Amino acid sequence: MADTDASTGEGPWRLLDRASIRSAGPRDLDDVAAVLEDAGRFVHSLGIQAWPAGTFTDDDGWGRQQLNEALRVSGLFVTEVHGEPAATVSLFEEDDRFWPRASRDALYIHKLAVARRFAGLGLGRVMVEWSGDRARATGKRFLRLDCPRDDDALRRYYERAGFDHRGDLTSRGFEASLYERDLLAEG
Repeated sequence: MADTDASTGEGPWRLLDRASIRSAGPRDLDDVAAVLEDAGRFVHSLGIQAWPAGTFTDDDGWGRQQLNEALRVSGLFVTEVHGEPAATVSLFEEDDRFWPRASRDALYIHKLAVARRFAGLGLGRVMVEWSGDRARATGKRFLRLDCPRDDDALRRYYERAGFDHRGDLTSRGFEASLYERDLLAEG
């Protein structure tokens, strides 16, 4: 599936000759923000609360601050299809907001999103698998994430991707479900 090592973060991780995942740089922030805003509009159209419009495009917004933090720790990634930004994910070594006191043997997925025009290509699942490869390569046992507790379709998506529900919590008004994937159990 891929022709480069997920652990290096150097160069693109190629997918089927039409898409690649690479580390994002400062010049990618607007493109990443556009992907997230597009995904947020779609989720909102389904009646599911996502982030408010402008969260990632407003330079002072909390979403833009999170993207800048991901960029600062080299955890912001962009997937391109034929050179166009199509999807994004942020990966962190810790997540004290949703996983306080958790062991440090995990990589945390945040802001996984695919622009609507690229829906149906399987990019989200590929990015989850790529994140797992990256976690394994850095000696992590788990992939962890949070998602909206009331988004049944998203929860089923992560469960089909091998994640187990580990509980629910509310943080700053956000009702989250916590998911974990044991990478060692996969062989």
